[in-house]
Amino acid sequence: MPCRYAELRRYCATIPCFVVANKIDVDYSVTTKSFAFATKHSLPLAYVSAADGTNVVKTFRDAIEVRWERARACVYVCACV
Repeated sequence: MPCRYAELRRYCATIPCFVVANKIDVDYSVTTKSFAFATKHSLPLAYVSAADGTNVVKTFRDAIEVRWERARACVYVCACV
């Protein structure tokens, strides 16, 4: 994963990135863990279950909100230049 992340950042440096831990319905205790990759790269971490829908919609909404905020910031900066 580190190589793919570096490649992503090389070609799309400003794209919002998130780490999503799936299958929490199998072992809910995973939600108490942190993941080194997310921590190392200061990435938001979401715990979801695609099987029962836990946090799936919230995670997509969070991603859309981050992108929308960046787009608004860009329009503001561009308009001020």
